Amino acid sequence: IMKVILTNNQEQKTIDYSSLVKEERKTMEVNGFVFLLSEDKTTIVRVKRESTEYVDSLIIPEGIKTIGKSAFFYCNNFGEVVLPKSCTSIDDCAFSSSSLSSIDLSNVLTIGRAAFSNCKRLEQVVFSKHLSTIPIKCFSYSALEYFKIPESVRVIEQEAFNSCQLKYICIPKNTKIKKKAFCGCNLLESVLFDGKTIVPDECFCRCQTLSRVNFNNVTSIGHDGFSFTEVDPKIISKDMFVDKRAFADCPNIKYLDIGNLSNICEHAFENCTQLEEVTIVTDGAKYVPAYLFSGCVNLLKVDIIDNTETLVSIGDEAFRKTNIIDIIIPDNVKRIGSNAFADSRLQYIKLPENSIKIDTGCFRNCRLEQISLSKVKIGMNAFRDCKQLTTVSVDNCSLSTGVFQNCKDLRRVSLCDTNIIPMDTFNGCKELKNIDLSGVKVICSYAFANTGLTSITIPKSVEAIHDHAFLKCNDVRKINLSGCNLDIDIEDSGFKYMDMCCEEFICPENFAKKLHYFFA
Repeated sequence: IMKVILTNNQEQKTIDYSSLVKEERKTMEVNGFVFLLSEDKTTIVRVKRESTEYVDSLIIPEGIKTIGKSAFFYCNNFGEVVLPKSCTSIDDCAFSSSSLSSIDLSNVLTIGRAAFSNCKRLEQVVFSKHLSTIPIKCFSYSALEYFKIPESVRVIEQEAFNSCQLKYICIPKNTKIKKKAFCGCNLLESVLFDGKTIVPDECFCRCQTLSRVNFNNVTSIGHDGFSFTEVDPKIISKDMFVDKRAFADCPNIKYLDIGNLSNICEHAFENCTQLEEVTIVTDGAKYVPAYLFSGCVNLLKVDIIDNTETLVSIGDEAFRKTNIIDIIIPDNVKRIGSNAFADSRLQYIKLPENSIKIDTGCFRNCRLEQISLSKVKIGMNAFRDCKQLTTVSVDNCSLSTGVFQNCKDLRRVSLCDTNIIPMDTFNGCKELKNIDLSGVKVICSYAFANTGLTSITIPKSVEAIHDHAFLKCNDVRKINLSGCNLDIDIEDSGFKYMDMCCEEFICPENFAKKLHYFFA
């Protein structure tokens, strides 16, 4: 019976069963598995019913040309699959998330996306010698440990082997690799490039046991190309391009020779915690990239060879949190970026004799003991929290907020041709007992707050003292305004709370009536 007609007083309804019968006729049973086939019976469309018992080897009959999209998706009662010679195509997700353990693809010419992804038992695959492309996510998250990529393969697509169990891989010389192709292969130990190769973005990122790579055949490395691996390139050749974070978080790199700084990008070696020594040849480079060695906590020695005298800038946080004790900045450098050496163990630095700009927090929390600055534009908090800094000489410099704030051991300060002492400049310098303010015109708010000053002499050059300039200078015993400018602008709380400690206040006669405002 192909058709049933139902009638009642008002309408007639027809139910056609012919399509169901037709579908039933397009099935095939193999080892207890029932496959739904295409119209021409050359494609396995899907598994209609799985075997009730586990099948070690599932043999697909001759005549099948294609394993269809998601045909064996989540099928879990078989191991090996034997394909017939007639089968030349496997569609998207065909065996994805199945129990497939091994398969011979010798006659397969095209493979779809994610065809074998998430096959947790898949350990062995044999490729066709004519296969040209390994598609996107083809074997991602499978248990694949080893395979040989045929010479015919021209492209390994994005995430093709992402998070596999591979231990060794050889890339043929004419094969192009796409982004994240081997990302997350945690057991991968060795990679061999047969020819000149471009390693794309995140290609081997988080291959945590990868330690052996023939970098002599690598011409370019994309961002995060080898980050979080155990590789040690030792020499970055003059012609190799290294993108952002290419070797970031690689704990095995100890000594590094960079042949051409122009080809190195930001963050390239960030957080390489065992890196100890670096030699850099600028070779025309104008900048040390930002964050280049930031977080390299054991980096002790850096030798910058500016062979072309072109280097003009050291990037933000380039050497932050390193173990560098001393460094010589090349003479052509005009700028040292924000936090460039912050939180490092730097004790000595030789700056260029020409004018230079030191950006925000550049040497913050370093171990510098003394510093001499001439014709320098100094950014906010540039030397803040340098707790071992004892001596500072500033000549014709432009200061910013908090430059020496909390330098608790700072004892000797020489200011020459310095017009303005900005907010918080010496705030918290507990050991600073005396300072010569000759030539200074403006003392800004909190400039000397919480210092250890014992006496304050305001010279004639000073034109203004702002609110809280000497706040909580509890050790001050003497304030001398006798030689100051009679038109000086002292804001109401310029010497706030100092009446409690100051024993002697010397000022011109016409200042006396204002004393209660000065100490308000």
